[in-house]
Amino acid sequence: MAVSKSQVNASRKWEKENPHRTGYAKLRRTAFSFVNPKPGSKAEEHINANHADYVEDLKELQYEINKKLGEVKMNQTVKNLVAEKIDRHITTAYDGDVVIKKDSVDVKNGRIRFWDLGDVTSWIDLADINCTEEEAKELVKHCITEALFALSDKPVTTDFDVK
Repeated sequence: MAVSKSQVNASRKWEKENPHRTGYAKLRRTAFSFVNPKPGSKAEEHINANHADYVEDLKELQYEINKKLGEVKMNQTVKNLVAEKIDRHITTAYDGDVVIKKDSVDVKNGRIRFWDLGDVTSWIDLADINCTEEEAKELVKHCITEALFALSDKPVTTDFDVK
């Protein structure tokens, strides 16, 4: 089945507009091809010709993958601790009523900033928790949304947005 010129052009345009996704896909294919080459492929032929090196390289890859998964797990633990701090800061009880102070936490200048009475009282440097500003903003938004859901006695219907 032949691919039309317009389909090829559309694919090239998408690749050009999405360089990180395209690069990631190429890296992923390369890694999977190395670990599990297609039968009869050149990759399989090269691997068979260097079998002892291949086994050692797989062991080294396994070690690096396990190390990376440990880092990801640690990052999730740090993320959970930061979320708990955000939750504690945005949730306040006044005379038995719980209030969510959406504007008491923000993300700016490489920090998650905690506000009280118009002043920044503390912060977390994003570099210390290996987090981008976009990830931090999403975490703050998620914490506020979860806190609002926890207080709501009505189901979410339409036009619900946390800013």
